[in-house]
Amino acid sequence: MSSRVFAVGLVLALVIHLAGAQTTPHLIRYVDLFLVVTVLNAVGGNSLRGLLGGLAAGWLFDALTGGLYGLFGFADSVVGYATARVAQRLETQSSGSLLLMLALATLAQQLVVVLLLLTLQPQGELPGIVEAGIRVATTAAVGLLAWYLMKRVTSRRADHRRRRRSRIRL
Repeated sequence: MSSRVFAVGLVLALVIHLAGAQTTPHLIRYVDLFLVVTVLNAVGGNSLRGLLGGLAAGWLFDALTGGLYGLFGFADSVVGYATARVAQRLETQSSGSLLLMLALATLAQQLVVVLLLLTLQPQGELPGIVEAGIRVATTAAVGLLAWYLMKRVTSRRADHRRRRRSRIRL
C-alpha cells in the first residue's frame, strides 16, 4: 500500500467512523476501521511503514474516542510492526491468510489495550470478552471486504492504463 492509498484509507476510516458514531454509536465499539487500515498497510512487509502507520492510525482513533490518549497509538503501532514482520516471512496475499492475519491483529490489539489499561488504570473499566470477540470477528470481516474492494479498484486502474497505452495513436 502506498502512502497515498494509506492516507486515503485513513480519511475514509475517519469519515465512516464519524458518520457511524452519529448514526450507530455501537459501531465504533465493534469495528476498528483504523486497525483495518493499519493491517492492510503493514501486509506489504515494510516494518517501518507498519509501525508508523499504526502509530498514526492509533493516534487518530485516540483523538476521536476521547479515552486515554496514546493507548491505541501504542497498541496499533505494536500490531502494525508485528503484522509487517509476519508478512515478511509468510504469504499474506490470499483471502484466508489475510482474514486470519486481521483476526489475530485485532486480538493482539485488544490484549495490548487490556494490559496497558491494567497497568495505567487498575480500577478502570476493561472491555468484555464477548465485546472483544465480536470486535475481532467484525473487524476481520470488514478488513477482508476492504482488501477485496482495494484489489478491485487497483486492478481496474491497471486495466484502464493498459488499454489507454495500447491504443494506436497517429
